[in-house]
Amino acid sequence: TENTAGDCKVTLNAAGFIEAPIDITQTRNLRQVLSWNWNNGTNNFQVNGADGNGVSNGAFYVRNDSRETNDYDVQIYYDVPQADRFVAGRTYRLVMKIRGTSNNSNNTIYPILQRNADPWQWVVDFKELKVPTSNNTYTEIILEGVCTGEADNNARRLQFNIGHYQGTLYFDELTLYYYE
Repeated sequence: TENTAGDCKVTLNAAGFIEAPIDITQTRNLRQVLSWNWNNGTNNFQVNGADGNGVSNGAFYVRNDSRETNDYDVQIYYDVPQADRFVAGRTYRLVMKIRGTSNNSNNTIYPILQRNADPWQWVVDFKELKVPTSNNTYTEIILEGVCTGEADNNARRLQFNIGHYQGTLYFDELTLYYYE
């Protein structure tokens, strides 16, 4: 199954998990915007609506005890510095390791790059993501998308809408790049 939004294409396998949508060995002309591994115990994300969050064993976790009506009812986000704002036409690559505790196949998250001021529209839509379930093993996820023409000086928020995920999510080794 393929989900497409603009120039962002993600391939899902039969179980509904994302397969590598791109050549993961392609790294030429990549420039890093941010990179975190949480080994120092510092949380870089802001959190809205979650039932708990923090850093444990070198990974960021966030807990959502009930599935919300809207995916954006619970969010984690980070605003990149103004100098690193998202540029229209530029391709962005999000790489992260993730795991979840929920066995519910309907539990999804929605990673986006968006404006951090009204109107709160996305500028890169990475599409809805089914989180692999494992209490001990992380899955590396690589997503790419092209920034739309709506980007401006306020287009600088990396956000995960997690209101449709009931359980605990763990993030590690998260890096955001763009192609020059």
